[in-house]
Amino acid sequence: MNLLPLPRSLKLSRGTFTLPKHKPLASIKVVRTNAAPAQPEGYALTISNDGIKILFREKGGLRAASATLRQLLREHGRRLPCLRIRDWPDFPRRGVMLDISRGRVPKLETLLDLVEKLADFKINEFQLYTEHTFAYSKYKSVWQSWGRR
Repeated sequence: MNLLPLPRSLKLSRGTFTLPKHKPLASIKVVRTNAAPAQPEGYALTISNDGIKILFREKGGLRAASATLRQLLREHGRRLPCLRIRDWPDFPRRGVMLDISRGRVPKLETLLDLVEKLADFKINEFQLYTEHTFAYSKYKSVWQSWGRR
């Protein structure tokens, strides 16, 4: 099982559940409840022979559970292993900084695609590091004489 980050608790059961081609969302039961882990991004995800159940307390938990489910779908397709996951992050902020001052500057669509992929790994902060690469009109002192001695 290739889940990133690795959940706090993952228990595999016997059997599989095949997500139907038609109306697959009807097989997913989503419940906001105090039975979910008492963390802002905590969730419980159960896949049984009968379907998929997500328990969460706050919206962050539902987002995290959805990210985990997307990872499982990518790895296993529609035929999912039966399992129980209880998880929440260690840190409220989990980020990536991308240095766009060196080499090619990515296009906006590339950055948005990267953000989507990072979200599936439950990364919730994305920072761009820039130096002299961008000539900001109101901040000429940052870039104007760069490279001169």
